[in-house]
Amino acid sequence: MSADKRKTARKNRRVKPTATQLAQKRKKRIRLLTGAGVLIFTALFSVLSVLTYAWMTQTPMFSARFVMVAGNKHLTSTQVMDASDIQSGDNIFGVNLELAQARLIAHPWVDTASVIREFPNRIVIRVTEHQPAAIVELGRLYYINPRGELFARASEKKSGLALFKGVPRGSLPVSGLTPPVAIPKTERQEKIFRAVKELLPLLKQSEQSPSRIAVTAAQVDPDKGLDLITTGAAKRIKLGYGNYREKMDRVNQMFTFLEKKMRSETQEFKLNAVESVDVRDMDSVVIKPATS
Repeated sequence: MSADKRKTARKNRRVKPTATQLAQKRKKRIRLLTGAGVLIFTALFSVLSVLTYAWMTQTPMFSARFVMVAGNKHLTSTQVMDASDIQSGDNIFGVNLELAQARLIAHPWVDTASVIREFPNRIVIRVTEHQPAAIVELGRLYYINPRGELFARASEKKSGLALFKGVPRGSLPVSGLTPPVAIPKTERQEKIFRAVKELLPLLKQSEQSPSRIAVTAAQVDPDKGLDLITTGAAKRIKLGYGNYREKMDRVNQMFTFLEKKMRSETQEFKLNAVESVDVRDMDSVVIKPATS
């Protein structure tokens, strides 16, 4: 083949690409156009979202005309709103719900909390407050909840709540902190914590159903366990550690027996006739009569 023919053939190959090459070029253009379209759409959507959010969080249309507070008993509605840092007139979309909830739970009296927005102009705050189950003396007075956790300072001894004395520092956890502060670390502290927690339901039951024994305080001895300081049929009940419900049932059965026995002997049973009852060993209950 001559040089002119070879040159013409090469030129024809450059000018007339094959069908496969044309298809590949079309696909490449489509991919480029598609990618550019996606980028443009994403950019426009992002700008539109920012503008929409700015409008929603600033327009008076979504200002909270109503801030509803529910579940509070100890705290006032104003105190709850202050704790959440939410006020009437705040934009409902401008409020950080998670942050407001965290602020509420950080309040000593709040156990759980939820904050929700209701379209178009309402914010609803629901709280569950701690219920004082007793008071513990740790240099200062503190409330403890039914879980045996410290949760708030007590300004004074509240009527109807038993006072725990002698509890070593660090034995009771602090509510609302993750991980809880002062979780019992030693075996002795863990034992005291379990004892306090086990006794609290019995104290609640005693408050709701008054009996011949009224508990005013509980004295904690790390070695010997718990003693109840009471008024009524006995001044002190030595419980020790564990099985508190069974031990209190045994004490009540004992006083019922004594009352029946004295009535049968035409003797008057005095409510303060017993100095102490030692029921640490349920198989060997020791009763110490009161001195006249």
